[in-house]
Amino acid sequence: MMKIIILSDIHMLKRAKKLPAVLLNELNECDLIIHAGDWQSTKVYEKMRAFVPVEGVYGNTDSGLRPFFQSEQIQIIIIIVLGIVCHKSA
Repeated sequence: MMKIIILSDIHMLKRAKKLPAVLLNELNECDLIIHAGDWQSTKVYEKMRAFVPVEGVYGNTDSGLRPFFQSEQIQIIIIIVLGIVCHKSA
């Protein structure tokens, strides 16, 4: 089974100074990262790609990442079974 981390809106260096420890731990165990934009720093991309391949797009705050990504991208990776649950109070 392939483990994929999907994330966006990290806004590194403006809001956060480093990646959360829980994310760094997960990066050690994943096979692919998909990022949906608003990295704000090429340093985030460089750090993540040191772990595994990174696919994604650039967002409106990512002028420095335009050489690496497009504004839109379609990836057919695998067949995914995904469950989403919303906990509601009774």
